[in-house]
Amino acid sequence: MYQGSGLWTSDVAVEAARTTSALVALASAGHELTITGVPPGCGPRIGIDRDRDGKRDADELAAGTDPGDPGSFVAVGTNPSSRTGLQGVSPNPFAPSTSVTFTLARPGRVSLGVFDVLGRQVRTLAAGEMAAGQHRIRWDGAGDDGRAAGSGVYFVRLQVEGRRWTQSVIRVN
Repeated sequence: MYQGSGLWTSDVAVEAARTTSALVALASAGHELTITGVPPGCGPRIGIDRDRDGKRDADELAAGTDPGDPGSFVAVGTNPSSRTGLQGVSPNPFAPSTSVTFTLARPGRVSLGVFDVLGRQVRTLAAGEMAAGQHRIRWDGAGDDGRAAGSGVYFVRLQVEGRRWTQSVIRVN
């Protein structure tokens, strides 16, 4: 997000502001730079904190939560093995497969899917009742139709009891 005086703020809280020239230097074939103008005052919501919860979008994705849902968050100060949520996707980037790890604090109805950048569901990894505990589900990089998904960014979304967690994953062929 442009903050003025030639400086840009990242959606990663620990990253320092970058100058316009440093930002442009990051662009290359396959890593294009797009700058979007928005109405004054809308930059934080559109650029770095979509759900306005005070946590930057990339930080939420890295934590396995949904940057578009203010009710999606990672509990702090709890034992990770005793809380419900998405623990991670590994390896990431991946080829040919990756594993999604998540925990259920108690038995419940689960929906776990992979979505493309346009929000279309690519693959259903799990749907239905699951036992409490840690689960690991492998994604072979294919869609529900059995065809291999192309290289690119995808989002793994876990939904449990009206809450959801999302993490990006990159597929390379």
